[in-house]
Amino acid sequence: MLQGDGILIDLWERLHNDSYPHFIGELVDAEPLAVIIRAYEPQLIPGLLQTEGYARATLTAGNSRAPVEVVERLVVGRMKRQNIWNKRNPAHMIAIVDETVIRRPIGPAGVMSSQIGRFLDMIEQRILKLLVIPTGRGQHPGLTGPFTLLSLTDGRDLVYVEDALSGRMVHTPGAVRAMVLQFGDLQEVALSPDESHRLLKDAKEGFDGSELA
Repeated sequence: MLQGDGILIDLWERLHNDSYPHFIGELVDAEPLAVIIRAYEPQLIPGLLQTEGYARATLTAGNSRAPVEVVERLVVGRMKRQNIWNKRNPAHMIAIVDETVIRRPIGPAGVMSSQIGRFLDMIEQRILKLLVIPTGRGQHPGLTGPFTLLSLTDGRDLVYVEDALSGRMVHTPGAVRAMVLQFGDLQEVALSPDESHRLLKDAKEGFDGSELA
């Protein structure tokens, strides 16, 4: 019998995995190796933080012509990536989002309230620091688009960038350093952790109230 300690099975599953777009494969490999994850997202909740309901709603909207079973496989894949939070010593994540990401109603009743509730739970567990850039800030350094910085256990820093059709992991030190600086600039224009926390609770109360109306 061929002995491979599951390596060949794992390789086969990766080659045949359609639970996430092929171009994010390097990101999926890097996430479990990260000790710090820094993400900026101007339009959506970062995938690693999404509830199942939020993921299903956004993946359905973004794949409007796909069969339901295809969307469900994507939902399963996104949830599986979140197994990194179940590790004994999970990564710490700093996420910066635009206020519209928090305020925009997504999915049926209860989805946004549950999503914000998850944020509050992760913040309380000290896994997540979430900062919000208020809409009143106008132009700011994040208008060029979303990106994710990963600091790995081996000391490397990587940056992942994505658009509607593709994504890529950037290893070049100069490019990574530029994005680290840009993330710092975004922290400067965002609300403080306490102010962001209050905004989250206010948004959750708003969604709770609208669901009762």
